[in-house]
Amino acid sequence: MDITLLVAAADNGAIGRDNRLPWHLPADMRYFARVTKGRALLMGRKTFDSLGPSAERPNPLPGRRLLVVTGEPGRLPEHPEVIPVGSPEEGIARAGEMGETELFVVGGEQIFRALWDRADRLRLTRVHAEPEGDTFLPDPDPAEWRTVEALEHPADADNPHACTFLTLERRP
Repeated sequence: MDITLLVAAADNGAIGRDNRLPWHLPADMRYFARVTKGRALLMGRKTFDSLGPSAERPNPLPGRRLLVVTGEPGRLPEHPEVIPVGSPEEGIARAGEMGETELFVVGGEQIFRALWDRADRLRLTRVHAEPEGDTFLPDPDPAEWRTVEALEHPADADNPHACTFLTLERRP
């Protein structure tokens, strides 16, 4: 199974502040939705909480299976597509049991770092800004990663920052 890290990071490496994205980019949200629809996503509990699950909407990302790394599975809503796992490795194993061929790792920082060396692909939205942040992602090392696609999106009336949608693959 391929492991794909899917993350948006600013030019200064910031990926979050106060458990939220430090920007609002509808273009990136549309990209995320398109790429992940119908797929399995692995995330930490804080990332899951930041999506705003509720009693009316226990799966805040409908149409996706959410594997949530947590030490307290009882804190997650009961829903067939919200699956508690005890570790990133258990999440990978569960995705394999579900027949997934690709697992999208969507945060947070600890989960990205835990699986950075195991990832086959990195889908990086590079946000061309330098916001304040409290969580950061390292820059991909060109000796380890090669860019296979780069799509530019300019700033516009809805997106205050330009961004580049990058797809990188791990070098053999």
